[in-house]
Amino acid sequence: MEMSDAIEKVNRRMFERMLERTNHLAVLFYSKNDCKNCDKVLEELEKIDDEADAAGIKFIKIEDNQLAKEFGVFALPAL
Repeated sequence: MEMSDAIEKVNRRMFERMLERTNHLAVLFYSKNDCKNCDKVLEELEKIDDEADAAGIKFIKIEDNQLAKEFGVFALPAL
């Protein structure tokens, strides 16, 4: 299953900028290759993405294992 781009995929630099500029940021740490539940979680999050945007919550997704570890995330997917 191809992941939808409804939730913006960002890199580390974009993430850091958004973290500074966005009051409410929900980050999905995921992996395209070795995460059997990532597609399922992303699919469910995309169902509520528009409602979250309307409430001022920005959803983003990032595939960066080192950054995930810096935030205490050791298992994927994680929000």
